Amino acid sequence: MAADAVIIDDGGSTRIKQLKGTTASGHMDDFLDKKKGHPDGDFTNLRVVALKADGTTALIKDQAIKKDDTFKIVSVNKQNVEGEMENNGKTIHLSLTSDAPGVEPLVESKQNSQQRRYVVSNSGSIERVEFTEAIPTQAQPVVLFNITTTPSVYTMVILT
Repeated sequence: MAADAVIIDDGGSTRIKQLKGTTASGHMDDFLDKKKGHPDGDFTNLRVVALKADGTTALIKDQAIKKDDTFKIVSVNKQNVEGEMENNGKTIHLSLTSDAPGVEPLVESKQNSQQRRYVVSNSGSIERVEFTEAIPTQAQPVVLFNITTTPSVYTMVILT
């Protein structure tokens, strides 16, 4: 079963949604109380897209994702979206975490035409996207995007 895209972007705060399609309901309500989401589908690619202030592309980077790979999207205010591949790549477990002591991600849900998105209201723009390949084991994550080296006014991570 092909995956309906999951989009994580920074429209002022970190936003997360799975497009409602043939396999996905577009609902990941566990983000609201458990800070976790489980989008449906066979995911094989992580794409990072960053735009410059003039609207032109600063970066498009694709990364194949496989069983047991992980990724971390770090936003301003130390709020993170962490992803872990499981079930032979058929499932992504997303978790919202914080590297700020005593601060939890504050999540709101918005809906339009049965399509939900989840907003981490106490986060800011995406600062960095890291990827760790499970096999072979990497000692350090590979940085796919860093706002200090690739200035961006809008950054989006698309999982397909």
